[in-house]
Amino acid sequence: MSNRKEAIFAMLAATSMGALFGGPLPFYGAKAVATIMGIMNPKFLFTVDRFQFNREEINILESLPEIVNANESIEKVVIIPSRESSKLKEISHIRNSCFLDELLEKGRGPNGEVPDLEFMQLPFDYPIFINFTSGTTGLPKGLVHSAGTFLPLMRDFGLHCDLKRGDVTLAMQPVGWNLWNLYVGNLSLGTTLLLYDGLPVFLSKTAFWDIMDHYKVAFAFLVTSIIDTFEKEEIVPSPDCKLEHLKILAIGASPVKLQNVDFILQKVKPDV
Repeated sequence: MSNRKEAIFAMLAATSMGALFGGPLPFYGAKAVATIMGIMNPKFLFTVDRFQFNREEINILESLPEIVNANESIEKVVIIPSRESSKLKEISHIRNSCFLDELLEKGRGPNGEVPDLEFMQLPFDYPIFINFTSGTTGLPKGLVHSAGTFLPLMRDFGLHCDLKRGDVTLAMQPVGWNLWNLYVGNLSLGTTLLLYDGLPVFLSKTAFWDIMDHYKVAFAFLVTSIIDTFEKEEIVPSPDCKLEHLKILAIGASPVKLQNVDFILQKVKPDV
């Protein structure tokens, strides 16, 4: 799944009934995804039809038959179309597949009503998430996290980062990257998640900062390499972009250099 609201809905639905939620990054190839699915043995597979990775478009629908046929445990494949035209495509060759609208219609009651979402009350150490290593040093390894994982996240974001109800967090990472799970936990604080699929630097040199300013983002995380690119390409806020609501701009995933911090304080916002 890419970084869409439907991924969050699927996660909430899964955890409400005590199911384990996780998956591979959407830009993985069919063989890599099939391997991870083989480790998980999932019953349900939620997937988008396509994924935009930088300037490359990845057709996930083409990979689904290989992925599904390699995993007999999959009982249902739910496809979330990112374009209306995808709904017109033939998917009968994808075993046990349907589009999201069809699944949702089957979930309605006799009179068309939508049943309330009820969460099972489960122990602190009950598993809810599984994340996978990159596989660069061997087969991907699944790391299981319990519901208790959210407590230190609430501490970190609520106390250390001072995020509270009404604040906006920018989330750009898809399902499969542990940062996706990290930001979903912010919902428990009453914050708003601004989901962006990809990195908007291809729109213009100021687009990223303009989006942050327009949606009043309070917290965002960027990997160090992106900051390096911003500095090299002079991707800085426009004079009218004040970023008044931005509290914290976190940098990480690789060693942060002093010049990265200098760039943020001198070119982006001096008091962030």
